[in-house]
Amino acid sequence: MTMGVMINIGILVPAIIVIVYLTYKHQRLHERYEQLDKALSESQVSQTLEVTEPQQPLSEFDRSFLERLDAAIADEMAHGDVRVEKLADQMCLSRSQLNRRVKALTGVSTFSYSNQLRMNKACRMFQADLNATVSEIALQCGFEDAAYFTRAFKRFTGMAPGAYRKQFLNTKND
Repeated sequence: MTMGVMINIGILVPAIIVIVYLTYKHQRLHERYEQLDKALSESQVSQTLEVTEPQQPLSEFDRSFLERLDAAIADEMAHGDVRVEKLADQMCLSRSQLNRRVKALTGVSTFSYSNQLRMNKACRMFQADLNATVSEIALQCGFEDAAYFTRAFKRFTGMAPGAYRKQFLNTKND
């Protein structure tokens, strides 16, 4: 009888540890989304559907840099959530160097610039694939959480994804 109790405790303790760990990770992920949401609301994201234009005419080197950054952002979108740290690694720069460089070229932070590209892709996808769900488009644009994507999309375009799609359909049918 005591052997049976020991086996159950031997299974129960690791299970509790896993549950506590997953609860902690869930809370951290929720906090991170809240931080990103706050950063997005405080950033100067353009309300138009255009990526921020450069502050001055770009040199060939600067154009090449932005093209590489765009490709890195597209690569990160394909692999999941887009993070500035990962972009900095791909560009072989520190996070602060990347932010300074992007800010100098575009006038916005790396986070804002990547979100503009992601939102532009989402807008194109809503127009191109009328059957795609918001969750599918969110994932393809590098957002792991559809609710966060919806909030970010609404801040960027001024309307929810469903309303955006309906407006596009109405414009297309007219």
